[in-house]
Amino acid sequence: MSKRALYQNIVADRLGPQAVRADELVRRAEESFTDWPVDRNLQFRHVVHYLVFYEYTLLDPARRGTMTNMGVVVAQVVPEDF
Repeated sequence: MSKRALYQNIVADRLGPQAVRADELVRRAEESFTDWPVDRNLQFRHVVHYLVFYEYTLLDPARRGTMTNMGVVVAQVVPEDF
């Protein structure tokens, strides 16, 4: 199984009934984290970061952002090479 397929399966498990969005969420994470500030491969840490923010915004659709740097929190929990 490719890393991308593994990431999609993990996201699908997390999203439950919204699992049809798993491939889209992984694609968006890739778009958000692999081109800027430098070109790099998609990592599980990127997917988790995007998923955390996605779920955060679902809690209140009026939210446009956060003052918390979720990337720092995710980096403390998810190893870079996972």
